[in-house]
Amino acid sequence: PNVFLLPPSPPPATTTTGAGGREEGRSQQVTMVSGSGVSARRVVVDARHHMLGRLASIVAKELLNGQRVVVVRCEEMCISGGLVRQKMKYLRFLRKRMNTKPSHGPIHFRAPSRIFWRTVRGMIPHKTPRGEAALARLKAFEGVPPPYDRTKRMVIPDALKYAPYLSCLLSNGGFN
Repeated sequence: PNVFLLPPSPPPATTTTGAGGREEGRSQQVTMVSGSGVSARRVVVDARHHMLGRLASIVAKELLNGQRVVVVRCEEMCISGGLVRQKMKYLRFLRKRMNTKPSHGPIHFRAPSRIFWRTVRGMIPHKTPRGEAALARLKAFEGVPPPYDRTKRMVIPDALKYAPYLSCLLSNGGFN
């Protein structure tokens, strides 16, 4: 089922090469962004009361299909599990760094929108041109900035749940 209520994408094409070819009988999936019915407009998703991982996986799939996605109110996104356990896990993550030169080490984002961006990045092959193009189609914000405050915001029912907010966790980790 398509989450953003877009037209369905075309079925995968089947290729066969005869006379002892290597791909005989295998189906090959063809991705056509321009003619697949993906709308050129941006889909604005309100992240309030959405689970972080569930929303990220749905958004990552849509980005790889060619959809432009804007996620607003990332600070009101929910995380699963107990708040104390998640806080300890996040503080453990903040301690990770490179010994010889910490600026070369892993970069720790503190803003909820950047944490969401990094979560989506982990679900996309971001080192390939296709993945880079997909990540370029994602925008994430805290609050609702002026261009998107007058547009219709969508809710994804598969990712909804009421749990502790991401901003509660990050208030101790450097985000105000």
